[in-house]
Amino acid sequence: MSAPRRREFKSVPIDFLHRDPHQPRKEFDSEALQELAASIKSEGMMQPPGVKPHPKRQGHYLIVWGERRIRATKLNEATEVEVFILYGKVDTFTGSLVENLLRKDLNPIEEARGYDELRRSRGWKTKEIHQATGVAEQTIKNKLRSCLCLRRFSRWCPRAHCHKCAL
Repeated sequence: MSAPRRREFKSVPIDFLHRDPHQPRKEFDSEALQELAASIKSEGMMQPPGVKPHPKRQGHYLIVWGERRIRATKLNEATEVEVFILYGKVDTFTGSLVENLLRKDLNPIEEARGYDELRRSRGWKTKEIHQATGVAEQTIKNKLRSCLCLRRFSRWCPRAHCHKCAL
């Protein structure tokens, strides 16, 4: 039996929080961020973002979930933010993907890329992705098919790398 993961809740400088390069969300709707910033300013943050220690920068953290909340807090010109720090082995990609699927929809391309990354990097089948995310297996299969179509298109179209939808 493994030891439980250590967790800590504390306030950290907002500039010490960094985007995880494996975060599935690539685009952030500026209007939705403004709305979230207004909500956080008036009501406070209902759930703190989750972070883990940065592997290369002492005292800095990688965002596991809640990047939208952190971006919205920055819009309010805050210098610190309350975060939930996770220590030990943390699967940031799966955590970020599930968080985004449950909170604010990823665009279809980001969602397809996310499932594809889970499939390729972890060797997961659609059933395992379904168990981790709660998304119907048929939906996952359809997204993976669209990912394959986009990849084929990007090989066929010499300018596909210029488009937002290119894989």
